[in-house]
Amino acid sequence: MKSLIPMFTAIALTTGAVGDVSIANVNKTESYYNERKVVDIDFDKERIENKINKKTYDSSNQNEVYVPGSKNKGIQLNSGKVTIPSSDLKIDKEETITVSLWMKWDGNDNDFIPFAFGEYTLWFHNGNFGFNTGENDIYGMGKGLKAGQMTHVLAEFHKNDVMKNKLFINGKKQELSQLEGSPDNKKATFDDSLQIGGWKYDNYHDMDEGIILDEFNVLKDSIQDGEEKDLYLLSKVPELNVYQNELYAKSEWAIDILDSDLLYQTDFETNDFIPNFKWGYDEFYGDGGQSITTEDKFSGKQSIRTEDTFKNGNWIQWPNRNRERSINVWERFKFKNGIPLSVTYYAKNNGGTKSLIMANGDGGWAESFYDHDLPPVKLTKSMKRGAKVAHIDNPDAFKVGKHGYTLDQDELKIGAVMQVESVDTENKTVTFRNSDGVDRDVEEGTPFHFRQWRGAWSFPARNVANEEGWKKVSVNTYVTDYKDYDVSKRGGSYYMASSTDKVVYLDNVKFGYATEVELYRDGKKVYKGLMSDFADREAIDKGKPDMVRKITFNGNKDDLSISFEKPKDVGTKYTYSIRGLSKNGETPVSKNKEVEITAGIKGYSYLIDKNPTTIPSNKVNLTTESLKTSLKDQEQYYLHVKSIDNQGNTSDTKHIPIEIPTLEAKANHKDNLIELKWSGGKTEPYTYKVFKKKEGEKQFQSVSATDYKKKVKVLNLYPYTASLMKDITFQNWKGENITLPQSALLKQWMEEPNIEDAKGYGKGLIDVDAVELNQFNKNPNEYLKSPDGSWRYDVVYAGAWDTNRQQDLSIQGEQVIEDFINSGRGFLAGHDTITQYHNLKNFVKLSDFLRIKTYPFNGNVYEARASAIQMPWIGSQNIEVKKKGLLTNFPWAIGDIGSKLSVPISHTNSQVTLGDVWMNYSDWKSPFVDKEVGVGPEVSDSETGLGTNNFYLTTWSNTAMIQTGHSNGKATPDEQKVLANTLFYLAQLTSDTKLADRSGQDVDAPTKPNINKAVMNENGTVDVSYNESVDKGTSYEYYVESKGSDTQSVVKSNIAKAEVKTGLKGYSIAIDESPYTIPDEKTETITASYQLTVPNTKDFYIHVASVDNAGNISEVSHYHYQDKSSPELTITASTKDWTNKAITLHVVATDKDSRVKKIGLPNGQWINGSKAEFIVNENGIYYFKAVDEGGNETIQYIILSNIDKKNPTVQINAPDNWVNTDVKVEIIGNDE
Repeated sequence: MKSLIPMFTAIALTTGAVGDVSIANVNKTESYYNERKVVDIDFDKERIENKINKKTYDSSNQNEVYVPGSKNKGIQLNSGKVTIPSSDLKIDKEETITVSLWMKWDGNDNDFIPFAFGEYTLWFHNGNFGFNTGENDIYGMGKGLKAGQMTHVLAEFHKNDVMKNKLFINGKKQELSQLEGSPDNKKATFDDSLQIGGWKYDNYHDMDEGIILDEFNVLKDSIQDGEEKDLYLLSKVPELNVYQNELYAKSEWAIDILDSDLLYQTDFETNDFIPNFKWGYDEFYGDGGQSITTEDKFSGKQSIRTEDTFKNGNWIQWPNRNRERSINVWERFKFKNGIPLSVTYYAKNNGGTKSLIMANGDGGWAESFYDHDLPPVKLTKSMKRGAKVAHIDNPDAFKVGKHGYTLDQDELKIGAVMQVESVDTENKTVTFRNSDGVDRDVEEGTPFHFRQWRGAWSFPARNVANEEGWKKVSVNTYVTDYKDYDVSKRGGSYYMASSTDKVVYLDNVKFGYATEVELYRDGKKVYKGLMSDFADREAIDKGKPDMVRKITFNGNKDDLSISFEKPKDVGTKYTYSIRGLSKNGETPVSKNKEVEITAGIKGYSYLIDKNPTTIPSNKVNLTTESLKTSLKDQEQYYLHVKSIDNQGNTSDTKHIPIEIPTLEAKANHKDNLIELKWSGGKTEPYTYKVFKKKEGEKQFQSVSATDYKKKVKVLNLYPYTASLMKDITFQNWKGENITLPQSALLKQWMEEPNIEDAKGYGKGLIDVDAVELNQFNKNPNEYLKSPDGSWRYDVVYAGAWDTNRQQDLSIQGEQVIEDFINSGRGFLAGHDTITQYHNLKNFVKLSDFLRIKTYPFNGNVYEARASAIQMPWIGSQNIEVKKKGLLTNFPWAIGDIGSKLSVPISHTNSQVTLGDVWMNYSDWKSPFVDKEVGVGPEVSDSETGLGTNNFYLTTWSNTAMIQTGHSNGKATPDEQKVLANTLFYLAQLTSDTKLADRSGQDVDAPTKPNINKAVMNENGTVDVSYNESVDKGTSYEYYVESKGSDTQSVVKSNIAKAEVKTGLKGYSIAIDESPYTIPDEKTETITASYQLTVPNTKDFYIHVASVDNAGNISEVSHYHYQDKSSPELTITASTKDWTNKAITLHVVATDKDSRVKKIGLPNGQWINGSKAEFIVNENGIYYFKAVDEGGNETIQYIILSNIDKKNPTVQINAPDNWVNTDVKVEIIGNDE
């Protein structure tokens, strides 16, 4: 259809009555009428859908077609009828109803019923149009419809009284009379179903081809004064769209061009007003990717299809050759400057990520010179007509690509206006692109001027969203009002340009004068005018943003990461409505459109200090939702943060304490444990995990933090094969009778009374639930989590059966177990789970948590054959304790390092553990046909040189693996105790803020008591002495990790150190004839010496070890006593001087290896002991013999010669004569 309407026409293209209608201003809105509707069908989605009840109906012949209607799409039923049951209407009790519809009659069918309630109808018959009750009656008007025109029909039906009915055409009340027959008021009811397109009594009165219906509405109640005009203009209510643009609200609306304002319209049909698809002259212009197509259309048979303008675009402005748009050019129009224009069209985006359509009017060069930016420049040589190269005095005045240079000297006479192609500054020439060059001869010295291009009009561009179906677009603009460009004389070339990266369709283009609108914000008029959009810059975000709420802390005081969820900028809500103002009056106010203007979070202002209520400034100092910081000390700090939006609104300040635990560790030497105490959080519930590192160890590991009075909840995931596993029934300590398969007996082992404990090996501390592994795999969260998302269990144990019956975790099950482990809860893997044996791929994914390395099998042969195995297996029924700690002493004291335990035979399976080994296999034994399997050798991982393949129980942090399960449901008391201790050990979370850590034990032995002396006593004892031992304590480092249940914050405390030293208990001493005896823990003395009874007097051993109060035994000092040396005799005379008396000989015998047994005297007498005396009366040689307990003899003698019992004699020789001088006298003594 081609419609080109003379622009000076003032005749409306509706019915003749339209021009006479005077519309009063009523204050009823579109929503008011919508609330009264029971039927609202607009056919825009190309289906018969009642928007009130959301139901869709079919026509009787399903031969309908959808065509342009009064607003968007209408329907041609083509002799089909639509039935809406009375149950969907619920109007049978109403006294009055109103039907509003638009109808276009082609003038051919002179007998049709547009709709009916049973026999109560509207009927068009031979030019008469009115109400009918099935009696060939018409109460209505004559000659009321005009062919070929879309007409609004408004009919008011009264129950049981046809004469009260009213009929309005295009908003004007019609004078009614009884034109045919007589009505039957008894049939004037609303009890029956609604028929659209005919009535149910025959097909003769159906609406045939050429009759269009649209906007079919049924409303309750009658028509009040003025409502007929509203209902008529409802189809003209602008379609309002309000959205946020930058920081303010922007409204756009689509309003149909009134028929009286329409200049032209085109559906792009065969003889329609088809645009030119090309606008350009150069060879590089593309074909535009445009075509008239029948593959899709809004109405009719054809539309314009445009494909990938980024490849095919033909709207190119030199020197830019980017092909981004394709152009559709119509003819040139002339309008008075400043008048409003409108364009309405339908568009469809087929898969494009960016599609856009714009409409403009290309004008011409201004009738004025614009030399403000043009430096003075003149021709230095004359130019002949058609010349393109100008010689000039100032080449710097020209810019390549710039258009608008002219040699015109009269502003009003527009000649050649040229675009610069190139500038030669050296030769002072400029070359222009104009294909014809200058339009006349120009003399040397002529100055250049510059003209500006004036557009005639420009409509706002609209994006076409990639959504289902055709979208209506209506945009308005004003004709430009330049003083130097008169559009009414010179006109503008109307064109539409499309841009798309896929395909965009264009159809049903209308071009005409704009309709004035009034736009309301929150009931207040904010705009009145003829444009199609309005930027409401006062509608800004005035609300403060939401405060930061969920803050997460991670790390410790020295390296603290803080993050939080981005708060919502609450924004400010505005409600907009619109009404159209036309020659025919005001439309009802549209339905309200609400928009929330949200400036968006610009950033945050934060501060960290020790004051709980500090308010940070309003200046943004953080633009992300995370930061890293450190705290100077361990005191209480607070984070203060507020959010700031792009409008400058600030939220309330969030004050939150940074709850990093402060940990204290104190040794309890008496009870052999470390007492831990830490500060707890108050802003949310926290769970805590304690990490410990013994002095000398490289890594911290988590330890059990379970209160010794609290129960541990365990979920046992057991493999199951009904044909292999019989059921076992038992009664637990609570008196409950329980039946479980053999592979799920952990519950029996922990809860069944036994001779060692009336509450089972779990001692009433461990509660076990069991679930088949395959059932768990189907919905692991259902078993592990409560409805609120919290975990139900402290520990998960997977096992126990040989090969785990080749049953693996599911992918989802494995992931949930990972989450469980990462939450800090315990996981215990049973025999043949963490292994590549039988290709258990998902269990193996957990190996990193357990620090177990698994190895493949040669040729994927999963058999216990040496030829298939790459990592040796080790097995036995005897295990040995290799590590001492909580796991070996609670709730069962299992034994010290070196203790041997008995378990059913089991083995490793191509595994090396890099974790802690608490127990390994001793006395290796193969349980397989291939006796080379299960007997080692013990090796480490060949790549790293770390770990061992010999382990029965290994742990790392909150995970462990135990080899229980090879025996298929059997477990010794030792094994059940080990299981109980391990389950307790793996329960490592607590909500308490203190812990008596029994794993923090004194495990270092005192120093060695070196024996320095052993003396044999006469009574068969030996006195042993040794150096005093010094007790050595054990030092530990701890930190606490707290996890917030709400924010998931994970922070670590300071590291606290403590040394637990139980003190020296005493010395354990043994004496025997064995060289390597290890004394037991029982102490004999607390002093550094001790007397022991010897087993013999010749050859024995003394063993001394110091023991502390934790039972740690030092290195043993071994002393070998052997009596191989003879005694030594010491003989001493009572005097060495001459004497005439008897001399007493004192004899002392000593022996360094043993004691002296007896001494033999010279007279043959034996004296028992190590001392003797012997009296000698005369000189001589005297022999003594000493004999020690070892039978060793020594003979020693002494010679005496100083006894003299004879008197001496004297001879005096002197002169006999008397003289009076000195004389010589000689005296000679003699003694025998």
